[in-house]
Amino acid sequence: MPRFTVRSALLLSAMAWAMAAPSRAVKIVRCLPSYAKPSASCVATGHVASGNWTLRSNVLVGDRLYVGGTVAVERTGKIGHVGCADGDSAEPAMLDCPGTITMAGLINLHEHLNYSTGHPLPSPAHPLASHRDWQRDPRLWPGQKVRRTGRRQPIGLVELRHLLSGTTTLAGRGQAKGLTRNPDAGWFPKVRNITFPFGRSALGAPVDCRSRRLVKGDRPTLVHAGEGVDAAARAELDCLLDNRAAYAQTEPLTLVHAIGVDDAMAARMAALHVSMLWSPRSNIELYGTTASVDVLMRNGVSVSLGTDWLPSGSPTLLAEARYARTVTPAGPGLSDQTLLDMMTVHPAAAIGMQGQLGVLQSGALADIVGLRLHGDVADATRDILAAQGQDTVFVLVGGRFKFAAQDVAGALGTFVEANDCVELPPGQCTPEGYVCGPRFLRHALARPDAQALLCPASPTGTWN
Repeated sequence: MPRFTVRSALLLSAMAWAMAAPSRAVKIVRCLPSYAKPSASCVATGHVASGNWTLRSNVLVGDRLYVGGTVAVERTGKIGHVGCADGDSAEPAMLDCPGTITMAGLINLHEHLNYSTGHPLPSPAHPLASHRDWQRDPRLWPGQKVRRTGRRQPIGLVELRHLLSGTTTLAGRGQAKGLTRNPDAGWFPKVRNITFPFGRSALGAPVDCRSRRLVKGDRPTLVHAGEGVDAAARAELDCLLDNRAAYAQTEPLTLVHAIGVDDAMAARMAALHVSMLWSPRSNIELYGTTASVDVLMRNGVSVSLGTDWLPSGSPTLLAEARYARTVTPAGPGLSDQTLLDMMTVHPAAAIGMQGQLGVLQSGALADIVGLRLHGDVADATRDILAAQGQDTVFVLVGGRFKFAAQDVAGALGTFVEANDCVELPPGQCTPEGYVCGPRFLRHALARPDAQALLCPASPTGTWN
């Protein structure tokens, strides 16, 4: 008989509400009447992806969906015009995708790539008090025994898994150079990603709150703190907030985990311009609970979603978003738009890249994702949040194709072969098409464990 856990109780109590979760309707702007055609293929005219070109699709910009809208992709890797084309404004080279929803690339700021090359672990027999429990005693949960690697090929396949589900920016304490943007590995501005702000060996509440690692400079900082439900975890959060004035040059500052946040602490976070990085699946798997995201949002704290790591987290950001919805208390809940914001504009602001990443607007970086439209355009955000790997049509990073589905690759002709692209082998969760980027991927995809890294099995049989 399956073991009944705190996680099970949360899921069962929320499931009925989650199936009818609120969806803030998008505002439909019909640039072209009768344009949208669910699952229709893309068609290319002119020499797409060479210099300036235009993408026509069903374009999601904030809470507006431009049906038959256009995105001008410039040779600089940035976006020009977005919206309804003004007659002669479109370039002669065009990729026309009436069966696709086009949106800004997703941003995942919480992943540990070098620890996510194995497989998910079973839940602990009992919820843990903090990460110190399993670090001290692997019998409680064998997280210390998780396979770690610094090898390029397996890390590259994990990063590719995220890319194929729409993530174009990934802070993973490592990188497979040439796929996604990695803000903690040299992208602009370089982001500090701190796992143990008070030292790896700290076994209790911090003794000295003046952490030198946090006051070195003025770069955006992601800091793991409050990972647990015990007094020491709470003391870490109090320590950081009490001394926020000393970290004034660390802006923006984002707390990762912060499970024990209450109403008063959320109000302090908002007043001190501290944002939150939320990984509910990993929190609930290990500690039986997660931060009260409704309390954080009610107090005006910006919340972003992250996957954490595969041993206890989600394989992709969209899977994490679906899980987040199931564990959010009933009430106003998480609208589709709120979840999308947690994966786009909120994390962009957390690394000081608002207006550059996570948006489709003139002057922004051309990090663009296309997903299959399955139904009415009015339900486009539902299609996005329900998307599986096979629903990805294309992924652009800086205006360059990193993935092109078979129909897109066919439309683009010889472009795919000319840009270090390799055909993806058939897989149970991956789309059919070509991935373009570092040359080592050809060898990585031939590894015997490639499919397991791209399509990790869920310990419960399904990933939401």
